Amino acid sequence: MSKKKIEPQRFLKIHQKDGTSIDLEIGKAIELRTNQPAIYIEKMKDGKYRLAYDVSVIPDFCNVTNIEVVRIDAD
Repeated sequence: MSKKKIEPQRFLKIHQKDGTSIDLEIGKAIELRTNQPAIYIEKMKDGKYRLAYDVSVIPDFCNVTNIEVVRIDAD
């Protein structure tokens, strides 16, 4: 009997100024090899998001534990 591989859940967490956050579940992550470093995010039909990344930006997605969008306001 083979064991089913349990995939980790990954989210793009977007923190907001009011302390709340928006979580976008990443259903797929695909590796790209492009001439220019890039990350793409698109919503899939199942409501989850596909994260496509170039290996020059994320060399090994298995090592990614968290992705955040950070905003720094100019004072």
